[in-house]
Amino acid sequence: VDVVPKTMTPQQVAQNVIEQKKATQEEKDKIAVRRKTLREGYNKAIKEPLASLQAFRKVDESANLSSAYGDVALLTNFMKVLDPGSIVRESEFEMIANTGGLPVAIANAFRKSANGELLSQDQRQMLVQAAMANLKPSIDLANLQTNFYTAEAERQGVDPTNTFVNPFADLNLDEMAAKRAALRAKYPGMTIPKDE
Repeated sequence: VDVVPKTMTPQQVAQNVIEQKKATQEEKDKIAVRRKTLREGYNKAIKEPLASLQAFRKVDESANLSSAYGDVALLTNFMKVLDPGSIVRESEFEMIANTGGLPVAIANAFRKSANGELLSQDQRQMLVQAAMANLKPSIDLANLQTNFYTAEAERQGVDPTNTFVNPFADLNLDEMAAKRAALRAKYPGMTIPKDE
C-alpha cells in the first residue's frame, strides 16, 4: 500500500487510487496473455500423447463390452495407442495380424476379430495391458512437457496450476504394472510388453 502524502488533495488521492487499480489490471491482463500463450503451447506439445491416452481409455472401456462391436473398437483403439494418427479399418485387421512385429497373442486377436469371432476375456485384458505398456512413451513425453511448461510458467510469473494439468496424472501406473505381472504369471508363454 502506497503512503499518500499529506499535501495531496482529495481529487489527487482519488486519481492515485484509480492509477494503482489500472496498473494492477494491466499486470493481470499481461499475466492472462502469458497464461493463454503457455496453455496453447502446452496443448500443442501434448496433442499426440493426449490422443494416445484417449485411445487407451477407449481400449479399456471397449474391453468391458464383451461384444463383437466392443472387440472391433478395442482393436482399432489399440492400434491408435501405438499410432494416434492412424486410421485402422476392419479390412486391415488381417493384414496387421500377419505382420511379424506383433506378439502372437495380439495377432491372433486381430485374426479372430477379422473373422467375426469374439475375443476371450483374457485376450481383451491382455490387449488392455499391452496398450498400457505401449502408452509409456506418451506418459513420459507428457511428463517432460509438463515439467518444462511448469518451469516456464513460474519463470514468467504465471501460476502453473491455473494454466494446465497433466492428463496422465490420474493413471495408477503401479496398479497397471501389477495387472501386467499377473497376466504374465497366468500365461507364461504370452508376450506382454514389459515396463522399461
